[in-house]
Amino acid sequence: MDQNVDAPAIDRIQKRLQMFFPDDTYTEDEIRDELDAGNIIATAAGFLPYLQTALLDEKLIEVQFDSHSRVYFGRLADDPPPPPEPVEGEEEVEEPEYSPGEYLSTMSHVISLPVEPGLGNMHIRYSKTIVLRFFTSSYAIELGTFYQEHTKVDDQPVLKLDYPAIGRIVRGAREYTAKVPKGLDLNVKIIKREWKKPITAEISDMSASSFSFYFDKGVEELLAVDDTHKFQILLNGEIIFEIGGTIRMLAKARKQKSIENICTIQLDLSSRALAAKVESTVATVQRAHLKEVAELSEESGYDLIA
Repeated sequence: MDQNVDAPAIDRIQKRLQMFFPDDTYTEDEIRDELDAGNIIATAAGFLPYLQTALLDEKLIEVQFDSHSRVYFGRLADDPPPPPEPVEGEEEVEEPEYSPGEYLSTMSHVISLPVEPGLGNMHIRYSKTIVLRFFTSSYAIELGTFYQEHTKVDDQPVLKLDYPAIGRIVRGAREYTAKVPKGLDLNVKIIKREWKKPITAEISDMSASSFSFYFDKGVEELLAVDDTHKFQILLNGEIIFEIGGTIRMLAKARKQKSIENICTIQLDLSSRALAAKVESTVATVQRAHLKEVAELSEESGYDLIA
């Protein structure tokens, strides 16, 4: 944004930053610098590529209410127009053309799937502010918004939120993490002597020191935070390395038709050779994800962000 932002606009941005991110303070000069660097997003058009990316790339969204430390998890959802009412005497009524994510271009609202844990869907009704946070490969996007209502899209319960009022990019919020695209067959096998059979699960993302995987509901009782395990990492069905690690987080998040369970592992990088294998796998995931996002961008016509 141009440095010559007028004083009332800077004042408005400053108040919104204070409202949604009260733990941080920004002077007028800092706001101008951050606007120039692209680290503060203050225009409706500026939010659009990030929202489109979160929706089409199915980003896991961290949701916080009123600056509380408790984090809930959700995902953005689409909002196509309802099917047209049948007209008496006509056999078929033509449905209007609609592209995935098209509703976001109206810049009027954002649709989210219900959050997990489910108690958050009650708390959100009484929230004064909401921050949506998701990650690209190298930084976090934080968007400030407000609750509108609980509603339904295609008979599915959803949350309707305001289009964002302010946003910011937070660099260095976490280490570089690559999202595993749908076309990459990357899995983890967990073997423990006391289990009847090993657990095999789909890896969702990976960094140089951690990875996360989805697991079935019945597996939940076998996993606990701070437990240590040995893991086999499989690419296209072949073991590429074995590594130890500790469970750091167990969480749930909604998908369109189900709830998925997520487990995050902190890796035990016991040697340089092992660390190099992890980094090589992260690079493989990154290349595949960049390719997938490029294909999604071309298909949708949106400027998506990897």
